[in-house]
This record gives sequence, structure tokens and C-alpha cells, in this order.
Amino acid sequence: MPSPSKIKSLPEPVRKNLEEQLIANHFSNYDELAEWLQGQGFEISRSSIGRFGKDFKKHCEDLKRSTDMALILSEQLGDDANALGDAAIRTMQSELYQAMNEYDWSRIGQMDPNELSLAVARLSRAGVNQKKWMTEVKQRVAQVADEVADMAVEGGLTREAANEFRTKVLGIPALPS
Repeated sequence: MPSPSKIKSLPEPVRKNLEEQLIANHFSNYDELAEWLQGQGFEISRSSIGRFGKDFKKHCEDLKRSTDMALILSEQLGDDANALGDAAIRTMQSELYQAMNEYDWSRIGQMDPNELSLAVARLSRAGVNQKKWMTEVKQRVAQVADEVADMAVEGGLTREAANEFRTKVLGIPALPS
């Protein structure tokens, strides 16, 4: 088993500063970063910084891609159905399952298997609650659409015309009465 990364054991302010410098340097200048860390009192090789930089860059790219996808979802769908929350839950579930399958505990920090199981259970419960909430919202919207269609008929619109409006609003036709 490989030894733990020296960079991950750096004090948080130093590690955060290193991450900021990696981003500012476009993930290059590892020799300068090794010298800077040595000046801070930490002996970390250029290759260690390179490995950390590669992983950190991938993490940044994944985060940017997820953010971009969330913005596109929000713009295209709005967030009435909590598409962003659902996407976040699915992403976390995927990451946790992948980490479990690969047994790469570094992807999720120093979490032990019991904590991982608890995290998966909480995400699953959040997913179930999300689906329950979405079902309730759909039922409420359908009920209101039915009431509006009934009001339109009472106001003189034909049942067929009212059902056409209902279908346009909900995207599903009314059940035959």
C-alpha cells in the first residue's frame, strides 16, 4: 500500500495556498512550488506535487463540469422539480459507489466503512424523500389542472377544449371520465 501523500498532511492554510498557486500557475511550475514549500519548512518533491496537481486538476475539472451541467439544467428546466438537488444526490451516490468499488478511500477522505455505509444510507433516504416530494408536487399540479379545467367548462368552454389546455400545461392527457 502506498504511503500517504505528504501534501495531504500539510497544514490546511499551506495546502490551500498550494492549491491556489497550482490554479494560478495553470498546474505547472512544480519546481518553483517545491522550492516554495521547502522555504515553508516542508520537504516535498516535485513529483509529489505533480501527482497531487494531477489529481487536484481532475477534481477542479469535475467540479466545473458538474457546475456547468447544473446551470444548464437550471436554465433549461428551471428548478421547480429540484432537478439540481436530484442531480447532486445522484452525483454523490455515484461517487460513493465508485469509491467503494475501487476501495479508494482517499477519494472520500479518511472515512471508515461504517461512516461510508451511513453516508450511502443518508443519500438513499434523501433520494427517496426527493422522489416522494416530486410525486406529491405532480399530484397537486394535476389536481389544480383538473380544477381549472372544470372551472373552464363551468365558464362555457367545452370539455374537449378544457382538456386540451390541461394537456398543454401538464404534458399528459386527462383520464376519461
